[in-house]
Parts: sequence; C-alpha cells; structure tokens
Amino acid sequence: MRHSYAFRPLLRRIQATPILSMIVLLAVLSGCGEDSPPPGFLPNTPPDTRIVSGPRDDVPVSYLTEIAWLGNDPDGPVVSYRWRISDNGPDGQLDPADTLGLPWHTTTRTDSIFATSAELDSFPPDVDNPLITDPIDFRNWQTHSFFVSAVDRDGTADPTPARIDFTVTTLLPRVEIDVIQLTRDTCQPTNTTLAFGMKIEDDDDPDGVGQAYRTAMIAVEDLDPAAFEGSGVPVPSAGACLSRAEYEQLDPSLLFPESVWSPWSDYVETDYPEIDLTLADLPPGSSWFLAIQGRDRAGAVTPTFVWNRNFLHFHVDGGFLPTLEVTDPTGVTRSFQGAASPVVDLGFLTDPQVVFSWHASGADYAGLIIGYRWAFDPADPLEVDESEWAVPWIDIVDLSESFPPGAHSVVITTQDNSGQVSTAAYRFEIPAD
Repeated sequence: MRHSYAFRPLLRRIQATPILSMIVLLAVLSGCGEDSPPPGFLPNTPPDTRIVSGPRDDVPVSYLTEIAWLGNDPDGPVVSYRWRISDNGPDGQLDPADTLGLPWHTTTRTDSIFATSAELDSFPPDVDNPLITDPIDFRNWQTHSFFVSAVDRDGTADPTPARIDFTVTTLLPRVEIDVIQLTRDTCQPTNTTLAFGMKIEDDDDPDGVGQAYRTAMIAVEDLDPAAFEGSGVPVPSAGACLSRAEYEQLDPSLLFPESVWSPWSDYVETDYPEIDLTLADLPPGSSWFLAIQGRDRAGAVTPTFVWNRNFLHFHVDGGFLPTLEVTDPTGVTRSFQGAASPVVDLGFLTDPQVVFSWHASGADYAGLIIGYRWAFDPADPLEVDESEWAVPWIDIVDLSESFPPGAHSVVITTQDNSGQVSTAAYRFEIPAD
C-alpha cells in the first residue's frame, strides 16, 4: 500500500510538466511582439546630418551656390542623402507654405552646386543705394532654405534635417537688337518684312548669355489708353508715329501687359550678323511697338524697355530699295538703287584681269542684305535671264575675272530680306594684243 501511495504524486508531477513548458513557451513568444524586442536586440538609431560648408545667412551670394554636408550613423553606414530647397517669399523668411508639397531629391554626393531662383526684383540694398538709378542695374534676389538628411541602409532618414538659410542675387539679362542700324528718335521706317538679330548678355552667367527670350508686338492703335494718362502724350491713332521723348513718358507696364507677350523661347547665341527674328507680311501704313525681354538661369527677367535697344517703334512704309555701292576696275565708286539703268560704259580696259568690289545696305529702312550675285556677258544687261547668273545668292563682295579681247559686260545685283533688288551693270572692251 505504501508503494502504491508513493507513486501517485510522481505521476502528477510527470503530467504537469507539459503544462508548465507550454506556459514558459507562451511567455517567451509573447515577448517577441513589435513593441517588445527580444533580449539582446538593439533598435535602429537614425543617422545624423550636418552641413559643413555653405553660404552665410547674412551675406548675399551668387544664385549658383555651393553647399557641402556629411552624415553619420552610429549603427551602420550612411548610404544616401535626400535634399530639397525652398523658394522663400518677399519677407525673406521660411513659411510652412514654402515647403508644402516640396519634393525630396536623392543623391549619394556630399556636395553640389545648386542653381537657385532669384525671381524677386529690386534687391533692397540696390534700391537704397543712391549711386544706382537705372532699374536694369537693380539685382534680382530671393531667400532660400536648404534641407538635407542622411539615410541609412534600412532606409531610415535623419528626422531632423540639417538646414541652412541664404539669400542669392543675380544680375539682370540685357537685350540688344542688332544686325540692323537703329539711330532715329522717331519711328523707324521699314519695308513689309523686318528682320534683325539680338544679343542677350548676362554678366554673372557661366556662359555670359541669357537662357530665354520672349517678344511683345502691338499696333499703336491697340495700346492701352491708360498708359497715356497724365503723360501729356495723346493716344495714337492707327499708323501714327511717336517720338522717343513721347515714348519715355509712358508706363511700360501698361504698354506691354502679360497678355501681349509670346511664350518663352530658348535663346541660342548666334554669330553676327545672323538673324534671330523675321517679321513678314507687315501691312503697309501700320505702326508698331515691339519689345524683347531676356530671362536668365535664375529666372530674372529684363525689366526695362529702352528705345532702340530692346524696344523698337517702326512704321511700315514699303517700297524701300537697298543701296548698292560698286567700285569698278578704274577705281571709281558709284551708288545704285533699283534697276540697272543706265548701263555704265567703262570704255577700253588695258588689263584683261577685271576686278570689281561692292557693298550694299538697307540701314535706312532697317532692311537686311541677304546676298549678291553676278553675271558675265548676258544677252541684255538690263534684263538678265535667271539661267545667265554665274552664281547663286552668296555673301561675297568682290570678283576678279580674266576676259578675252572683245566687248563684255558685267552685271552685279543685291537683294534684301523683303525681296527688293538693286542692280549695277557695266560694259567695257578688252583690246586685242
């Protein structure tokens, strides 16, 4: 009996062992949840970021701004960085709206040169400087905030990005109409086609040029009468011409509202005298205001419209002819306009090697010479057939040709961009040996 009695507690202990094991297992498993790391587990520590070099917040810098940064992660490597730059408002302060929706950019670099915007006009220190009076000399400006965060191998970013605030400035791009000669203090007469080039210079751009341009062209009768209020200048009627003095009394912001501007086009620097803009089929008798603005990499826009610089007032007269000046083999220079009449008779030339040189201009009416061509011994010097021209329209201003004994003729002609032609015709004789 004693033996049987002693056995029962042992059986109870054996039967209880699985229950105790399950309780221990459940306790261990319950400790593996998201909020309770297992013993010995260390949570990921976010990386830290610092800016090691960059602009000061109290000294304006170029809109091309260099900034460098570094990151450190105590429990692993930094694999990348994310950054963004805000464009702050006229108060120069960072507002929450300045970063609203502002995207982050990813990089593995630890420095870069950033091209920032400078779209606010009239930099206050320039406006307050009594030595600066022309608005074209007022720099554009803008304040920015740069943020950068290091990112570790788990994709965790520094929750407190490093930040630097700075103000950038940019010089304004300057536009100048070229190729044509503009010297008048009243409206420029033109033919029904007007062509010209332009230069957009930007002194603080790496390439020295602006990046884009746009044009505004409006007939004088469509100008806003509000631009003339208080100026003493009467509102012009169709075809009227204004003087430079009258124009300079008007408000350009009312002359060229946003609605009359073309879309921005990329500016590609060309070599003089290449053409950038051509205005064709202009109505005879019409009178126009034309303005051109340039824009630089920072978004700064030419603010002024200077007579005969980036503003042109022209009147379409039509009927102008280029002036062709020719120096013949005897050394005499003559001017020609229109048809070659009469033919110039040079008589006998002792040297069979005949040399002519020439030059043409449409400067009086803002016309552009597009080329020259010549013919030797055409059937009628006053009516040269198309097949008789020795060369196509080319930009060559002299010729040297050897002629055999006998009577000869040379016809030289030029054409402008509106299709107007002026011609010079010569006859001469080369004596026999």
